[in-house]
Amino acid sequence: MDLSRPKRRKDVAAVFEYWRSLHQDEFLTPHSGLREWIEIEKRLTQDGCTLDQLRRAIDGIHADDWEDRARNLELFHVVKSLAAVQRFVRIADGDAGEDSSSRRKTDWREDPDLLKIDTELAAEHGLTLEEYRKQCGDP
Repeated sequence: MDLSRPKRRKDVAAVFEYWRSLHQDEFLTPHSGLREWIEIEKRLTQDGCTLDQLRRAIDGIHADDWEDRARNLELFHVVKSLAAVQRFVRIADGDAGEDSSSRRKTDWREDPDLLKIDTELAAEHGLTLEEYRKQCGDP
């Protein structure tokens, strides 16, 4: 999907706006350097996801009842990969199947997708993984 830069920025901002409509206490100010922004752009441009699909995936993460959800409810978990988007859309559509929360591990910091992305972003900023995650507000 070839989106113009202004259209892409508008769509990325709309995903953040939808997330924030469900999380009024969200403290992140959307900008192009955030890992969430980068991943939303990838889903829209590289994977061909639509704005509606990303909104449904956000609905899906809220419908999922995985263990320790309150601590791990983050936009990044929705948009970190095409597989994550697809998983949460299935949950939103009521078709979780093998995506049941009881089958997933709860330590999200060890997720291979997250480790890869965080490691790359840390290196871009000249930080260790731990320093980068601390700056991102991870516990």
